[in-house]
Amino acid sequence: MPNLTPSALFWAAWAALAGLLLCCLAQDALLLRRPACDTTYIYEGYEEVKTAAGGRYRLVKFADGDKSTLAARARLQRQRGTPLLDLPVLFVHGHLGSHQQMRSAAAETGRELARRAAADPAGWPIWLQWYAADFNAEASALDSSLLAEQSDFVLRCIEHLHRQHAAATAAMAGAGSQPAAQQRPAGWQQQHQQPFRVVLVAYSMGGLVARHVVRRLAADATFDMAQLVALLTLGSPHQFPRFMPHSPLASLLNRTSQGGNAAGAARAEEAAAAAVPRVNILAGAGDFSLPLTHAAAAPREEGGGGLTLLMRDMPGVWATCSHKAIVSCNQLVRQVVPVIVDATLMALEDGATGGLQERQAAVQALLKRRLATHATAALGLQAAADQRQEPKHAQHVQSPCTSTELMAAATAAGQPPAEAVTDSLLRRQVAPGATLRLSWEGAQAAAAGWQGLLLLVTAAPPGSGFSVTVQEAVAEGSGTCTEVAGSAVPLPPLLPSLQQRWVPRHWAEVMGGIDWQQNATRVLYVPFAPGGVSASERRSSTEVAMTGGAPSGSLLLAQAVTASPAEAPALELPLPGRQAALPAGHAAVLRVHLPQRWWPLGTAACEPSAGQAPSSLPCLQQLLLGGTPPWRLRIQQQSCDSGGGQNGDASLAPAVLAVQAGGAVGDSVRLAGSGGFGAGSGSAVQLWDGLGPLDRLWLISDPSCSLTLRLEWDLGGWLGRSLRHLLFILPPLCMAASQARLSPLPGSTARVAVAAALLAAWGSQHPAALNAATAGWAPRPWVLLSAAEALAAVVVAIGGASACAALTRGSVRRLRRMLPSKPGRRLGLAGWQAPVLLAAACLLPPAIPACLACLCLAVRLAGASGTQEGLGRTDAPPARLLAWLAFSSLLAPLPGSELLGRLLGGSWREAFTKTPNAWTDGRLAVGALAMHASLLQCKPQNQKNAAPRRWQRLAAGAGHETAACAAAAAALWGAPSFQMHAAVVSAALDCILA
Repeated sequence: MPNLTPSALFWAAWAALAGLLLCCLAQDALLLRRPACDTTYIYEGYEEVKTAAGGRYRLVKFADGDKSTLAARARLQRQRGTPLLDLPVLFVHGHLGSHQQMRSAAAETGRELARRAAADPAGWPIWLQWYAADFNAEASALDSSLLAEQSDFVLRCIEHLHRQHAAATAAMAGAGSQPAAQQRPAGWQQQHQQPFRVVLVAYSMGGLVARHVVRRLAADATFDMAQLVALLTLGSPHQFPRFMPHSPLASLLNRTSQGGNAAGAARAEEAAAAAVPRVNILAGAGDFSLPLTHAAAAPREEGGGGLTLLMRDMPGVWATCSHKAIVSCNQLVRQVVPVIVDATLMALEDGATGGLQERQAAVQALLKRRLATHATAALGLQAAADQRQEPKHAQHVQSPCTSTELMAAATAAGQPPAEAVTDSLLRRQVAPGATLRLSWEGAQAAAAGWQGLLLLVTAAPPGSGFSVTVQEAVAEGSGTCTEVAGSAVPLPPLLPSLQQRWVPRHWAEVMGGIDWQQNATRVLYVPFAPGGVSASERRSSTEVAMTGGAPSGSLLLAQAVTASPAEAPALELPLPGRQAALPAGHAAVLRVHLPQRWWPLGTAACEPSAGQAPSSLPCLQQLLLGGTPPWRLRIQQQSCDSGGGQNGDASLAPAVLAVQAGGAVGDSVRLAGSGGFGAGSGSAVQLWDGLGPLDRLWLISDPSCSLTLRLEWDLGGWLGRSLRHLLFILPPLCMAASQARLSPLPGSTARVAVAAALLAAWGSQHPAALNAATAGWAPRPWVLLSAAEALAAVVVAIGGASACAALTRGSVRRLRRMLPSKPGRRLGLAGWQAPVLLAAACLLPPAIPACLACLCLAVRLAGASGTQEGLGRTDAPPARLLAWLAFSSLLAPLPGSELLGRLLGGSWREAFTKTPNAWTDGRLAVGALAMHASLLQCKPQNQKNAAPRRWQRLAAGAGHETAACAAAAAALWGAPSFQMHAAVVSAALDCILA
């Protein structure tokens, strides 16, 4: 058996983790090659709007080139007889973006308005015009000071649009048979002024700009916040790591602490900004620029009511795409544009919605209801919340009716008579265009012990293809009918044949407006007994009418159950490795319980209110492995009895639905699909990948099929996706690992790795305690991490730091052979010349002194290493300088992002003339490193080989390791720029102890 050294074990672990990362990257890259999103076809055109703002930015208006849209607007204008109310939608692009990125949503907005105007030509009141703030493709992701300048321009654009709107409405009020200007009473202009509303839509880094604009508007006493309808951001890094060490980013994302009246005013401004309706939509696994795909990115409600959603959890979208494709994905555009239109209409209803807070709450509720999945009311898990419905989108319609009236209405519509159903499970395939009517009587349900009806309907939208009418008899000959089909929750198509016919579509079909929920599987639970009615007094009936819609028809699966989904016994899953059998005839919607006594789900188990000690086993397990177990649920269909004939022979694919408690935010849904590491037979659902909460899981499957369910460990997929999620902070972790090598004590890298992983996991799981322990200097963690995930990332980074050190060693050896015997004197880098040169370089952009410091160290190393063996001795000064050279070479490019951002944006003059605050942009840090490097390379010869004392070694090791641990933990928390401050600590420590 070979002798496995710690070094060999480390490199084996590093190779395994690197392989998992590469597998995950390859899997996500292949995912983008599948046709998941269809493009949005357009006829584009643009007009530059002359503003008083000037400068290098410009305001651009979208000029729709679609002749049908232009004709629809002109026709609506003629039919109304009065001018249309034009309201702006302002688009803010991001890093290296342009105004053209608004074209898909802008073109679809025109087509949506044309369709609505055709349906209501006399009453349709508004038209939305899209504008974009064009920043000339500036690299705002590299220079955060650009974000502040861009937010200034967006504010000026809003002011210009407001003035333009006021002038247009004033002209509208002065037209026609209105009183002459000299005869108008005081206040006449204000009474006839049309309200101004604006919607902010931002993409990528533009989301940070738009959020800062909202804050500044809230702080402006002259701006009416009712004029801001909503903030919609697409793929914006609100929770992304903050790489840039410049001060403007901190001021954009976090308000500084203030005291006295200033603190109260700041809190009031924050409250006003947080009340603005907003939603952030993330692309998911396909977004390699913003990979928020882990459990921490599951649908959640942000502070103040904002909502973050993944595209794959949005009804009608159910897909992922790349970072750039999120602005043109037709599935997403077709869902978002109607919501923008309805939110603008709702914001205009001043009298019906009350005050500002009530209107904002109503718009936020609209965004949640229309863009997120909500299964709470559909499955009868609790009473439907009393929410204000937007016009013409009510989910329940109640009217007086009798059975005779229902039959007469069906006969007049040419529908067949309702078929009475007596079986507990019914499955029907409805041909395209055919109509099916079924009826369940309440008295018969009471005799059979049925409590309600579970319905699974495919390819039949509510209203046009699917209706559920609950008729309740109040007295002889009278009653009420309630249409409840609108409460059904849409899920991705569960029929394999409908999943294959997803994309691509013909361009004419896309421009005509595709209902991407057409092929959805809708789930609904209808109780037989209305609220407050006992089983013996049931005098109700439930009627289901369905029309086949898809090319292959529609499928109806109806199951009468003896208990509601909320009251039915749950399926208890055994520990991983064992399987649970689910025989045919099970409930179509069944709650699933994970073995929680072996794994506490969520972070609530270790909150102070839970009474758990931090050293308890559940809390330690959560710290080490996280609150989400790395499991996948393997589901295998054993046999299906669909009945054949007219019932069809296609079985529904299983899916797992995670329902949020209370239904406040969106739910998560995952189709069971093949894949995963070591996948066996059947299909699997990864429970750790954005599915939550895991204590409220529901299995949706075909009740005519027998299933076997088995939990399996998925450590490979879990760690691979975690590393993919943390890919952007691996460079600063490499810097921290290289800094740990500065310690003269053996085993420093291992100690730093373990300590940083534990510290990062604890801080990410307890942000409030972290803020209190660090007196508020630590950032709010951007992701929920476990110690295992953090340690895996640090191990990969240590391998990168080792590779950098080896590269540095080889470069110095090659440089030594190229330089003369006395390189320092020949190059003018001896004595006092190097400190003066580096001090002068600190006045230039911050990357220059760091790069010069690396050059000084490299030259000094090449001249000081007399033999090749000298570079390998751990106690030799050249090896000490070599460690500093490896660390500095990794650290030098970090503050250079500002210079690179200016150069990429074309601002050559400002790249060298504009000097941000040197205390906050990293220039002070690299200046200190440069001076330290000059002191090291200018040491007298008699001090080079002096062995440090024991207390000096211990002090230096403790200081370097503490600084490296803090830098690594801060990087995992989402503040990699803290590495600059940790580097200053190491530089100062070496100067003091030298």
